[in-house]
Amino acid sequence: MARQPCNPADAIAPESDRNSSEAGAIEFGREASGIRPRSRQIPGTIVTGIRRDRSQIPARSQADFGLKRGQAGIRPRSHRIPVTIASGIWRDRGGSRPESCRDPRRVHLWAIVRGTQGWLARGGEAVRLPACLQQPLLCSTSRPSEEIMADRFDFLSHRRCVWVNGPIIVGAGPSGLAVAAGLKEHGVPSVILERADCIASLWQKRTYDRLKLHLPKQFCQLPKFPFPADYPEYPTKKQFIDYLESYASHFGINPTFNQAVQSARYDETSELWRVRTAGPATEVEYIGRWLVAATGENSEKVVPELDGLREFAGDVIHVCDYKSGENFAGKRVLVVGCGNSGMEISLDLCDHNAFPAMVVRDRAHVLPREVLGKSVYELAVVMMKWLPLWLVDKILLVLAWFVLGSTEKYGLRRPSVGPLQLKNTQGRTPVLDVGALAKVKSGDIKVVPGIKRFSAGKVELVDGQVLDIDSVILATGYRSNVPQWLQGCDFFSKDGFPKTPFPNGWKGECGLYAVGFTKKGLAGAASDAVRTAADIGRIWKEELKPAKRLFACHRRCISQN
Repeated sequence: MARQPCNPADAIAPESDRNSSEAGAIEFGREASGIRPRSRQIPGTIVTGIRRDRSQIPARSQADFGLKRGQAGIRPRSHRIPVTIASGIWRDRGGSRPESCRDPRRVHLWAIVRGTQGWLARGGEAVRLPACLQQPLLCSTSRPSEEIMADRFDFLSHRRCVWVNGPIIVGAGPSGLAVAAGLKEHGVPSVILERADCIASLWQKRTYDRLKLHLPKQFCQLPKFPFPADYPEYPTKKQFIDYLESYASHFGINPTFNQAVQSARYDETSELWRVRTAGPATEVEYIGRWLVAATGENSEKVVPELDGLREFAGDVIHVCDYKSGENFAGKRVLVVGCGNSGMEISLDLCDHNAFPAMVVRDRAHVLPREVLGKSVYELAVVMMKWLPLWLVDKILLVLAWFVLGSTEKYGLRRPSVGPLQLKNTQGRTPVLDVGALAKVKSGDIKVVPGIKRFSAGKVELVDGQVLDIDSVILATGYRSNVPQWLQGCDFFSKDGFPKTPFPNGWKGECGLYAVGFTKKGLAGAASDAVRTAADIGRIWKEELKPAKRLFACHRRCISQN
């Protein structure tokens, strides 16, 4: 039966079949990549010219596509493709789709041949592919093609593969949103992967109701988007969430939700990052040149091992599950931890007629949030412009003594290192008092030493005391989860922070970036985001800028045949 001449574009799946809504993401799966239907597959081979009606490239044209005659458009074994999908090689093998033949309804990775430039036809606009994708399609290999395919793109698995034409950002919290907004300003598309079903899931789902920003709003705003003027000095939890929602809407940021990153690793052969996610329906692998880790310092809750805790008969929750003291009215509650969360939850329990006992295991700095109506943090920032850090610490401790008095007689001993130096070196934030210290002085909040062991309805402390308690709240903080999913990379230490300290810990090698790991709060995350976006934007303009086309047009190619 005679076959019609084949246009390479016929091998491309229509856009309606791709179901990919991510900005800058092009999905290539079983049909879109031109793989033979399972009933007609030849193990380890890629079909480069099969059209959607499963007809073959005419024998007359097979040679022009680098195909072996008589094998229905299958590449000979010696010319299999180790890295790149070939769904339709242009006749002159120039690797570019002539302008006159671009189809705005289709998105396709065209052939990439040694010495030429790969182009992406997207919405009628040509976008140059990164140099790492401009690799020879016609190349021999001594490795079995089945092994190559499984190692590279898992063509025959059920995992969807998505090419991201820009950075892959992991995390849709303030850090991820700030990076995406900065990239938008530089004209760089990106894809944000978020495991939850909303932005800033830590703030929306894992914080207590009475939470407010502990620092003035001007130190917590994201780049190029100040807080509304009518917001108070310390915005509430709801106000901050509304601010982040407005930020995402203003910059047109649409994260891909319900995508929990399972692994991310750099493929040295293709020079690309491969990020595998697990969603509600299927697994997806995102492939791109840049990876931005923006999951932050507080991704996973920390639950310490406490002797006998499983024998305790009462309720045990982490602070991320605590919303209000309303459910604890009249109960004896043990709060484990004396940081900002532990102090504020103890205060909230008092306000709801509970009886909290707060475990203080380590020394901690307690500072007033304001002095004479001025934020202590703001005063410290101003003083550090003119004075050394050690002197600023001394001044802050003197102010704290005048406002709060001595805290050691209440069981709150201060560290020997100053509050700012401790924050810079160990990341331990001083407690900014919002009223809890007054409850400690009055005895409404009982300060107790470390825990020895739990038993049914009781807790034994290291000093021999035994307390009857009804509930336990673990205000033991959070940690970074980057080591759980980032593989084959020594940029991060085991505790989930970059090994290079601030301000140089935002950029790694091979297109890896870290945002939100400065131990300096939202201000540090904003600083990292600005630097990351500017650096990627510079590379984008230099290397991904469309170059002048040096190849003949479509009609010229046909006339030469």
